[in-house]
Amino acid sequence: MTAILTTALAAGDVDPALLKALGDHDDRMEKHLDTHTLRIDAVVRDLDGSGKVKSTTTSKLEQTRVGGKLKTKVLAATKDGADNLEDEKKRAAEADEKNERTESPFAPRNQGKYRFRRIGPTDTGLLMIGFEPKGARVPEVLEGIAYVDEKAGEVVKQVMTPSKLPMFADEVKMELEYETQTEAGRAVSKFVLAGAGGVLFVKRKGDLTMRFTFE
Repeated sequence: MTAILTTALAAGDVDPALLKALGDHDDRMEKHLDTHTLRIDAVVRDLDGSGKVKSTTTSKLEQTRVGGKLKTKVLAATKDGADNLEDEKKRAAEADEKNERTESPFAPRNQGKYRFRRIGPTDTGLLMIGFEPKGARVPEVLEGIAYVDEKAGEVVKQVMTPSKLPMFADEVKMELEYETQTEAGRAVSKFVLAGAGGVLFVKRKGDLTMRFTFE
């Protein structure tokens, strides 16, 4: 990631009008999420050191926002083929209580934390924009690459990592795709999180894939 961002820093500034359009798109998506139910199909895999799957958990969820806070309903859940509904309900309730989520660098409230650089077009005509912290590196501020539809003023994909790894994490990588078409523009369709870490000789590795549809 560091080598990619070094290229980004040497490539040129991003048009402020495009950053504003991307911020407006993020605002529209926030309002869309406030008024629609999000259906989530999630798969979590625990992996061994060689990448072999040790355990797989699947779940089907419905998520809404009430007063700015997440509310998740677990419709079904399995772990290695066996029912896992009650454990997943407990996990979802704990996650709702924390009310944490990955926020886009392009959200108007976040843009001031970032330095954006134009990298150049891709073969598919999307614009690549690199982003990294403008100030201190902390886990909540990200660094990575966004693939942007300049004409629409919308993010199509982001590949990123925390600018500073959280405690006990050795590796964290996130990918977000925005392929769902809504009246407000592109909405998130897929989220992938892969990570590894642990304490002393206790190490874990795994990934999470979430696919989204709206009601």
